[in-house]
Amino acid sequence: MWDGRDQSSAHYRGHRPGGEWDEVVGVLVIVVIGAVAGVLAIGHLSAVIFDRAWPSYGLADVPRVLGGVMAQPGDPGRAWDPVNTGGRPPGPLAFWGTGLVVVVAGVGGWLMATRAPSP
Repeated sequence: MWDGRDQSSAHYRGHRPGGEWDEVVGVLVIVVIGAVAGVLAIGHLSAVIFDRAWPSYGLADVPRVLGGVMAQPGDPGRAWDPVNTGGRPPGPLAFWGTGLVVVVAGVGGWLMATRAPSP
């Protein structure tokens, strides 16, 4: 029986008003954290591969490193130079090449894990 209320309201859908924005903000936060972690991981991994040592810098220097990567994406490894006392990340081809290998390996692993086994 119809009670006069809009059946498509947030009350009937089980959502609270504004809940969609919470989801959007949550997704954006996850994307930003993933991008930050990805850039730092690629920098560290490429330094280990090409300089055989981990970069070394303080946690307080992370914003400076990230700002340097954004300011100079053509040579992101140089963003570590002002604060790093360990292994030096390589030039742009090796840096982004390491990133490409990490992404391809991650996507390949995900595809293999989610693919249904054939009988």
